[in-house]
Parts: sequence; C-alpha cells; structure tokens
Amino acid sequence: MTGLIRKNIHLIRYAIIGAGAVAVDLWVFLLAFNVADWSVLASQSVSVALAVLFSFTLNAFWNFGTTDRLILRFLSFCAVSFVGYLIGLAVIAAVESIIGNVNLGKVASLPVVFVAQYAINNRTSFRRERGHRE
Repeated sequence: MTGLIRKNIHLIRYAIIGAGAVAVDLWVFLLAFNVADWSVLASQSVSVALAVLFSFTLNAFWNFGTTDRLILRFLSFCAVSFVGYLIGLAVIAAVESIIGNVNLGKVASLPVVFVAQYAINNRTSFRRERGHRE
C-alpha cells in the first residue's frame, strides 16, 4: 500500500490541491453568478483565474517541487488552464441547454476539467528536467 501511495504521490497531492482549487473556483463562481448577478462569462473568468493562481502556487512549491523557470512554468500552466476554462464553458453551456441549470453545469464541468488538466500538466508544466531526482 505504501508503495502504491509513493508511486502516485503527485496524483494524490494534485487531487488534494485540486479539491482546494475547486472550492475556490466554485465558491467564487456561485457568489459572482448568484449573489453579485455577474454573467456566466465574467463569473467563470474570475473564479478560474483565482483557482489557477491557488493551484499553480501549491503544485509548483509543494507537489512537484519544480520552481526553476517559474515564469515559463506558470505560462504553460496558464495555457493548460485556458484549455480547461474552454472545456468548462462548453460543459456549462451543454448542461444549461439540456437541463437549463448553469450551477449544475459548473459542477458537472469540474471532474472533466480536472482529468484533462492533470494529464497535460503532468507532462508539460511540472515536468522535471532529465537527470533530476526527487
């Protein structure tokens, strides 16, 4: 069991950080959309931007420990996050058109975006240089 955890530690930490980022994203979105009466686009933009900053910081310093070339890594992470942002908007729009509920669409988009972003970030934004050991 310990070997399995050790082998998947980055995924486990990514999931923990992801849960925090989801909380930031979801709460900001729900407050902006439902309380402040912002548009879906504005609510999604602000909530995702704050979640991206939260997630990148924890992933770079705690999870992957890859703090070299931080600006390039952040730009890469932002590009991946933008893909996730677009996927999220597509899921929100699809769920809204089928069920008529933006809030449910936001919740439905979260696991889809999580899987896509982990797969890409693990191979790009937080990839270690050859010869670097943990």
